[in-house]
Amino acid sequence: MSQSEPSVVLQLGPLVLSVPALQVEQIVVLPDVFTVPMVPRHCRGVMNVRGQLIPVRDLRLLLGLPSRADEAAAMNLPQRRQDHINWVAELKASVVERREFKLATDPHACAFGRWYDRFETTDTWLQAALAKFDAPHKRLHATAVDVAGKVAAGDAAGAMGLVEHLETNELRELEGLFKDAMRLVEDRYREIAVVLRHDGGVVALTVDTVSAFAALETTEELHELGLNAEARAVVTGLAHWGDPPQPVLRLDTSLTSPLLA
Repeated sequence: MSQSEPSVVLQLGPLVLSVPALQVEQIVVLPDVFTVPMVPRHCRGVMNVRGQLIPVRDLRLLLGLPSRADEAAAMNLPQRRQDHINWVAELKASVVERREFKLATDPHACAFGRWYDRFETTDTWLQAALAKFDAPHKRLHATAVDVAGKVAAGDAAGAMGLVEHLETNELRELEGLFKDAMRLVEDRYREIAVVLRHDGGVVALTVDTVSAFAALETTEELHELGLNAEARAVVTGLAHWGDPPQPVLRLDTSLTSPLLA
């Protein structure tokens, strides 16, 4: 048996979720959250919206996902940018001091390359930004092999010329790409607060994006999704939305739900 209900469709990492539209009081970009001591980690604290203090629940943590802040921090883009500045500085020093360059020359072996090869995101803007790294990053590492060849042949001047070209071209391009990516992450990883009204007051759930308002038909096929224990505790049903249809988890917003506790 299915039941249609006006809903707000939410995105949370790989998950698509929904809450009853009639319970949604407002949707805002998450403001500063004031932490509260001695509470579970998913209880982020309280936010002040036009003088109203609203408790904030981190929906990612409630569903067993990494927090949005942790996910962004894991990219560690400022350090990865600095790693490449240091890499080029070490390459230059190896030429000046006539010694072996021992850092990674394989673009897949450096810290950034290992992260880059396995990083996945559903954000098309971030996908496009990161795709721009591939060519200059590979050229940068390939230059180290050419530099080593010139040093071995006794052509220190030629080796230094390659390094200086690297500094003003590939390295400068990568620095710009890292800065662009950091700005994009700051913008795209802003959290949205969905404020739900219930009999006891209001509570805000943090989500990645709000996708749509839609009338969804609910079914009871949750066993097919292999949900973890955290998700099963706060999900009451399954709907489908979009073209092609994709599963939407209906969140439990009743007074006894852990979402509102």
